[in-house]
Amino acid sequence: LDALNVHWGLSHTEIIVEEENENAEPQPRLVEVNCRQHNTDFAPLTTAAVGYNALDMLLAAYLGDADDFPPHTEHMRLVWND
Repeated sequence: LDALNVHWGLSHTEIIVEEENENAEPQPRLVEVNCRQHNTDFAPLTTAAVGYNALDMLLAAYLGDADDFPPHTEHMRLVWND
């Protein structure tokens, strides 16, 4: 991300490590770098696994904790656990 001058926001990076062969050690290969969130289908899974997800972290970083949100905006927020 430093090489691409990306310093803020979410990013999605994919790296493939190829299998070892008899002549060389496994080598990482960069497949994709994008300034975007991973698939949002993962948000409920990551919330269940670790208690938060990337979008929650981004919003908290930009807007502060949920207690700091403007009043009466609950209907505008994303809800991952119904």
